[in-house]
Amino acid sequence: MLFQDDDGSIYLYYAKIDLLNMYTGEESIYVRRMLDYSTIDESVEAKMLITPDTKWEFPRSSLIAPRGINEGPWMYKLDGTYYLMYSGAGADTMYYNLGYATSSSPDGTFTKSETNPISQPQSPPDVGIYGPGHHAIWEDGEGKAWVIYHQQRDNGTGWGRFLCMDELEVNGDGELEVTFTRDE
Repeated sequence: MLFQDDDGSIYLYYAKIDLLNMYTGEESIYVRRMLDYSTIDESVEAKMLITPDTKWEFPRSSLIAPRGINEGPWMYKLDGTYYLMYSGAGADTMYYNLGYATSSSPDGTFTKSETNPISQPQSPPDVGIYGPGHHAIWEDGEGKAWVIYHQQRDNGTGWGRFLCMDELEVNGDGELEVTFTRDE
């Protein structure tokens, strides 16, 4: 994800794993400063921002996932706070979820929210929300922020996913909240 800050600085956020250690390693999120939208600033080293460290970020029932996952970064800035949103757990499972970490700077130090994951995998059977994750944020003309993401069709392991969009809200404590719905 490319993010341009208010001062014009551009940052590239990405997930990285050592492919030689795919199933025993961890996928973490890094940042690189950019000179422009297509040129990395080689004078500044890549910086790891977050790495899997809480139970929900470790895959259960996944057929293909690394040991721990933080991936799909998206930077959202609101009132001087940088929200680094990400997905965790196995993308092919109902346990895939969204979390976030905050900082006063686009390149950290980031602190993960104690309310993570903000999407809950064990939804009631009548709601049927499974594995919401890997998202983007879009702001409409009225200033509302929307999370565009995918969900699993059922609680099985696989790639039966569909696209969703729900409103992103920030509560009085600065915590991100999304009321996930199921509309195919």
